[in-house]
Amino acid sequence: MKHTHIPEASRTRPSNTGGTTEIPQTDPMSHSINPAWRLLDRSSAAVVLGIGTRLLDQLTGCNAMPSVKIGTRRLYREDHLLAWLDAGAPQTPGSAARVVRDFQRRGGRR
Repeated sequence: MKHTHIPEASRTRPSNTGGTTEIPQTDPMSHSINPAWRLLDRSSAAVVLGIGTRLLDQLTGCNAMPSVKIGTRRLYREDHLLAWLDAGAPQTPGSAARVVRDFQRRGGRR
């Protein structure tokens, strides 16, 4: 991500008292992002697993596949998908919770 200079005039906004208020500046690169928490959409998750999207939907629907719902989107944490594969790709209903729990007990290590 390229840093751009923000002109001084755009660093303030009008306040309710008639003056201006300083807008807090944050460096977008100052936040560390855990690469293990990379979220994948449906098609990307299917590619990582080497399965079709219909099978992914079936496994997600019966809670055999670990996933998260953010708003209306169903997303898949890449590290949870890899842990699911390491666990032998269980397809029994409800096995996603066990896979994630075991993954977390190992400290997030595969």
